[in-house]
Amino acid sequence: MMMVDIDFFNDYYGHLQSDEALTKVAALLDGISEKYNAFATRWGGEEFVIIT
Repeated sequence: MMMVDIDFFNDYYGHLQSDEALTKVAALLDGISEKYNAFATRWGGEEFVIIT
C-alpha cells in the first residue's frame, strides 16, 4: 500500500484550481495503478491510496 498526500492546494490556489489539480493527480495515479494491476482511490481530502 502506498499513500500520497498533496497538501496546501486549497490554501494557495483556491478551490477551483485545487479541484482541477486533484482530478489530474487522480488520473495519473489511476494510470499507474492500472499498469501495475493495483487499485487507486481518494482516501481523504487531499490523500490518495494505491493498494496492490
